[in-house]
Amino acid sequence: MSSEPRQGSSAVERTPLLPSFLADELPKIQADSETATPLPLLQLIILGLVRLAEPIAYTQIFPYVNDMTEHSHVTDDPSQIGFYSGLLDSTFAIVQLVTIFYWGTLSDRIGCKPVILVGLTGCALSTVLFGFSSGSFWWAVAMRALAGAFSGNSAVMNSAVSEITDASNIGRAFPLFSAFYVIGMFLGPLLGGSLAYSWQHISLFWTYPYLAPCLVSALITMASILIGVVWMKETLPNKLKAADSARTYLSNPNPDSVIAIPPKVTTGAPSPSTFSELISSSIVRRILLAIFSQNVVAMGFEVIFALFAYTPLELGGLGRNPAEIGVSLAVAAILGSILTVIAIPPLQKWTKDDVKLYTYCMCGWVLVYLIPPAMMAIGYATGGKQHSTGFVWTTMVLMLVVARACGMGWSIGQILLKNSALGPDTLGAIFGLGQMVGCIGRAIGPALTSSLFAASVGQQLLGGQLVWYIMCAISIFGAWLASRVIDAKNN
Repeated sequence: MSSEPRQGSSAVERTPLLPSFLADELPKIQADSETATPLPLLQLIILGLVRLAEPIAYTQIFPYVNDMTEHSHVTDDPSQIGFYSGLLDSTFAIVQLVTIFYWGTLSDRIGCKPVILVGLTGCALSTVLFGFSSGSFWWAVAMRALAGAFSGNSAVMNSAVSEITDASNIGRAFPLFSAFYVIGMFLGPLLGGSLAYSWQHISLFWTYPYLAPCLVSALITMASILIGVVWMKETLPNKLKAADSARTYLSNPNPDSVIAIPPKVTTGAPSPSTFSELISSSIVRRILLAIFSQNVVAMGFEVIFALFAYTPLELGGLGRNPAEIGVSLAVAAILGSILTVIAIPPLQKWTKDDVKLYTYCMCGWVLVYLIPPAMMAIGYATGGKQHSTGFVWTTMVLMLVVARACGMGWSIGQILLKNSALGPDTLGAIFGLGQMVGCIGRAIGPALTSSLFAASVGQQLLGGQLVWYIMCAISIFGAWLASRVIDAKNN
């Protein structure tokens, strides 16, 4: 394989580039599976337990966010609630967009562990403060913005997983690690749906009915911080080399026998982790565009599903309460975690092509967005059965099952993103850039779907179904973008 230096690089640059970065790892993939490097299970589990807190904090608001928006009286028009609840999630994503790349590059300099612990601390604080937003919609917006500012851990933890694995076992490591995120997506809605309006005999929780799930979520985050402080190991190679050299010196202080610490270049030639160098790669651009579209359709679904489920039957929704929405999301998340851990490895062997599997997952979103209008049409054709309890729950189950199957694409996308890195010292930056692009999609998706839903229902566009057809078209475009991704491992 070629290992030519990138154009514009300094002659003194010593950082290995993409081909040489993968050259040492490819033989492990091509060898028999028995030669694969054993998974660092203990550290993966510790990272997963630390990761668990953020999806819980993020998703615990989904079951009650529309109820909270309605009771904040930011609008008196029920059809406009979706627009304002979507604004909450978009605010989170927009602020995350501004900060995510900084957290990723900071982790490349000082290490993953301190960045992760700072992010978790901000997560706990913003979650507790969000619980005091009853009656004040704009306070809720401000606290979601604060949460977004500290939500760089997804990129940093992906970098940490990449640093403790290699190309022979990362295909098993990412699904296992992602399963903890899905478990968080199970626990979050369950907490939010079951604890909202609980403990009402205590005056504090009577005044702030959404505080209870926020407090429990913050306690889980504090437990993750404790696990991280005590058991999480630093994964940044430069810091590990420094620690090894220090231990060598302490055990043998003879200067002639001490392993020198490789100096970390901070001046001179531009670092390969800079934004311009990463974005100049066509391989990087293609996976980033696919990740953007994936976030638009997937995160748009998370918001529109809760909105669709909460909206009264007479307005074209499913008329479910926060507890029912929370349970449905939690059960679906269990399915997602099982699929992520069990289904991805055999599917990778079956397709023998991560890009193809990624495209299949993106195609599934087309079906997700076609289910509501199809079910409504069937309901009308059978004499108005779309309002029956059985029909409503069938619609919810179908949407969630297909959506969680599509969710396998998250792990595959992260593997493809990791493969596009220009070198091992750009992992934090590439994952930060991926999250940065994802933030744009997460800002657009919820705002787009909630606004389209409000307009479709309020104006009865195509019988209130226009939003589903538009999102279906966007999903088709996203699947096309996914099919154009290039797996750098194979090139």
